[in-house]
Amino acid sequence: MKASSNAHLRRTLLCALVAGSIAAPFAAPHAYALPIEGAHAETNAGEANISTGGAVMDIAGKTEHNVLRWEDFSVDSGEKVRFDGGAQTRDYLNLVTGEGASNIYGTIEGGRNVYLVNPHGILFAKGSEVNTGALYLSTANVDAVASAAGTSWGGNSPLSAGTQYGNVLNLGTVKASKLYIEGKNVKVLNTDDIQNTDGTALTGTNVKIRSAETPHIGYDVGNRATANFNEGGGSMWRTFYNYKYPNTAKSASGRGWDVANLGGTAHTDYDYMRVHTVYDLQNINAKRDGRYILAGDIDATATTHWNSGAGFAPLGDVGNKFTGRLDGAGHTLRGLYINRQNTYSIGLFGYADGARIENLSLVDGYVEGDEAVGGIVGYADGTEIRNVSYAGSVVGNQKVGGIAGDVSGGSIQNAWNAGTVSVRSQFLAGGIVGRAMNNAVIQNVCNTGAITGSKLVGGIVGAIDDSTLQHAWNTGTVTGNQKVGGIVGQALGGSIRHAVWKSGSAGQAVGESNNGADVTTDVKVAPEAQMKLAATYTDWKDANGNAIVATEGGKGTPWRIYEGHTMPLLTALMKGTKRLEKVYDGNVFATTDPHITLVHPGKDVGTYDAYSDQFGYDLIGGATIKSRVLTMSGVAAQSKTYDGTTAADISKFHATLNNVVSGEESLVTATATGATYNSKDVATANTVNYTGVALGGTGAGNYTLAASTAQGAGSITAKQLNLALTGGARFDKTYDGTANVTQTLTKGTNYSLTGFIGTEGDHLALASATGTYAAGKDAAVNKGVTFDGLTLTGTGAGNYTLDKTTLTGTGTITPKQLNLALMGGARFDKTYDGNANVTQTLTKGTNYTLTNFADGEGADIALAPVTGTYTDKNAGTGKAVTFGGLTLTGTGAGNYRLNTATLTGTGTIAHRDLTLTADARSIVQGEALPSFTGRAEGFADGEDERVFGADGITFGTTLTNTDTPGSYGITGRIGSTSDGVLGNYRIGQAAGNANAFTIYAADLPGGILASLVQDAAPRFDMGFGQEVYVFGLPRPVPTATLGIYRFAAARDISIEGARLD
Repeated sequence: MKASSNAHLRRTLLCALVAGSIAAPFAAPHAYALPIEGAHAETNAGEANISTGGAVMDIAGKTEHNVLRWEDFSVDSGEKVRFDGGAQTRDYLNLVTGEGASNIYGTIEGGRNVYLVNPHGILFAKGSEVNTGALYLSTANVDAVASAAGTSWGGNSPLSAGTQYGNVLNLGTVKASKLYIEGKNVKVLNTDDIQNTDGTALTGTNVKIRSAETPHIGYDVGNRATANFNEGGGSMWRTFYNYKYPNTAKSASGRGWDVANLGGTAHTDYDYMRVHTVYDLQNINAKRDGRYILAGDIDATATTHWNSGAGFAPLGDVGNKFTGRLDGAGHTLRGLYINRQNTYSIGLFGYADGARIENLSLVDGYVEGDEAVGGIVGYADGTEIRNVSYAGSVVGNQKVGGIAGDVSGGSIQNAWNAGTVSVRSQFLAGGIVGRAMNNAVIQNVCNTGAITGSKLVGGIVGAIDDSTLQHAWNTGTVTGNQKVGGIVGQALGGSIRHAVWKSGSAGQAVGESNNGADVTTDVKVAPEAQMKLAATYTDWKDANGNAIVATEGGKGTPWRIYEGHTMPLLTALMKGTKRLEKVYDGNVFATTDPHITLVHPGKDVGTYDAYSDQFGYDLIGGATIKSRVLTMSGVAAQSKTYDGTTAADISKFHATLNNVVSGEESLVTATATGATYNSKDVATANTVNYTGVALGGTGAGNYTLAASTAQGAGSITAKQLNLALTGGARFDKTYDGTANVTQTLTKGTNYSLTGFIGTEGDHLALASATGTYAAGKDAAVNKGVTFDGLTLTGTGAGNYTLDKTTLTGTGTITPKQLNLALMGGARFDKTYDGNANVTQTLTKGTNYTLTNFADGEGADIALAPVTGTYTDKNAGTGKAVTFGGLTLTGTGAGNYRLNTATLTGTGTIAHRDLTLTADARSIVQGEALPSFTGRAEGFADGEDERVFGADGITFGTTLTNTDTPGSYGITGRIGSTSDGVLGNYRIGQAAGNANAFTIYAADLPGGILASLVQDAAPRFDMGFGQEVYVFGLPRPVPTATLGIYRFAAARDISIEGARLD
């Protein structure tokens, strides 16, 4: 058979619960995986960072209190689960949702408060180690615990010792400041292995156990004893634990542990003394009412040579019955030898009265006695025997059974005998029990060993008397002379229900029934092949009508059948449940476990038929090869030009597959059905998301992908736009002192952009940019214009690029107009000069202003020199003045123009002063008037007296009498004008004219006065008085007429004491 499976190769153990006890040992170490998140991985990722490196799983919570869910939480030997990096800082509530028990063979460390909740059971195996702040174990319902924790767990304990569904077995070492365990049945193998974090014993209420049934808590007795053992014919001193007078300091009660049932009522009788060796085992006889637990497997082969061949002394006898408890804890007792042919009640336990013996297997045993001889118990009175098996030989005279020789009351459940049972000469031999009476219950038992006797020989029970036998099968050969049955030799009342024996093993089911009454129900014979079919056991049901033979693993039933391969197997004797699985590795499924058989295994993914024997596993499913999980890396990058969508090219998907079995790389590939960019935009598109990722190729069926999606690098390059100036676009301006273009670039007006996706161009344009004129700032026609560093702006601009970042065009800078004006009060006056030209120059800031220069300019720019003109050259007032043809000069003058080339103003041409200067004339008194001449001074250039036309210049005096010496005036005239305006001139007399005419006195005869010479240029001194004295006589002469006299230099005059009066 082959079917698909998604399970991991892991070991999942479910501790079978039968009749309220731990019915089988947890499984021995096998290839576990570290804890498996499975479908909870995504949820757990929100609670903690979980990573695995080699054999170590690290769990680091993201908050103080973290709730994690697991499909399986098991740790193999050599593996480690580490919380908080080994520190004890956070709380972790671990909830197991899968089917199997949690099997801890490795190490758990770290975490402040670590909870493990698994309703299927929890095992801390021998050699396991726990080192946490506090450890809490529970087999409660996971959902109920999660509900108690709430959606925001605050770290408070969500455990309440409510209904428990599984068992907790601790065989390892726990180091924690606090240990809390709740379960249906709790077993702690050794109190010394429950330690505080410093390695000392954990005591008091720091250990709290809540168990529905009475827990079994093992401890090492604190004192030892010695005794001689008869071994090999000699006496040997041996040391063993002193059970008779035990030091109980190490017991749970001695250490003050808090042990109670689920309701909080204190348990009693939970301390079990540990049995390590066959000598400890033998010393149980020192205290037959004690409670014992095997610390491990025990090798008893030495008993072959004890007591001169009699071997081991049975525990309890008719005079000193064993009334205590023995829990084998799933261990094995090997090679036990008892040879006491003439002794009554022989077995590991000779006589057990009201005792309980459980969870133990005896192999390679030899037990021989007289009467009431059994592999486990010789005589069992009101004793409970469960979850046991025997393999070896059992020999006696009567009442001989593979498990028990003689049973009165009590019960035997979940027992298997594989040994031979023989009666030497008497009767009552059975595969399980020689005789069962007084309402004894024998159920869920099987025998595969040969049974031999003379009479009253049964495959299961030799004789049954008022007792019950149900759910039993036998394949062992049953041989005898009388009253021989495949199931029971003789039935003396009671009932035999639901039993099957193998065809040929015996002639009938029951050798003899009391008074011929049939006490059987559903008891039948079947060939071996039919005994391996579930249909044979259809009517095997419990009191509630539920089938007790399961065809699938993990159902918790007493029996498990592998259809067509095995008879029903007792789950109580199996190692527990297991998923026989592995991850595809290219090899045929194989196992080294001798208890597992694979049927036609293959190498490809699927489930292959497999089964186990009685000491194997309750397999869940068959031998499953799970798809090998591949991860992807190196996803190929891809790129595209912006197209306005997130669509990516599926054909470009390529990824490296990791974890492919070596040599199969070419057999499997990955493909995708969808590909999209994480964004349509250039700026944010950096990954391509692939969906529908699946495997292809001839080897794809053996692999699966960890994810059906993948991510690769992706990029979108900007789409190129075509940029151009529109036809006729010009960039003209009026000079402004800069080389910057004042016009803006406007899409659709002076430039165009093409190449957009759809209507995206409606919102895109060139970013603001300032153009420059190539030849500088100066005004000129058709200058080169450049717009450089152009970029785009607007929604989605980043998705496009320009085919050019520079635009060139032409433009004219026209000169800037300046405002020219005369300054207020500016006048242009002059004195007549014979022409119409203005003599004043135009001076900026003095008589005119220039405004509207570009900022910072104008200081060096002024009007070029120009001569203004009057309306004519003639003197006058309010004459119009015109400065025409005005231009600018100075650095940068070419960048400006005048608002006017003409300035008009007003001015006056004042009459020009024309001075008439008479030539000096002199006469001696009494002489006739001379002819007077003179000149006119002050004519404008190019003019003379001709400007006056016919009027000539004349000079004359008003003096008519020359008798009086003195200085007299000469007056010039033009025409009749001697003083005043004439034409463009203002006529005036020279100052000297007033004395230009001199009449000298006649010469005096010799003497001083003759030497006086009148100065040619008389000087007047107003200091003189109004009279002068001539010859001592006062004469009234106006000062102005008095010349200054001097002595003639030519005269040699010597004057002493002379004066002029």
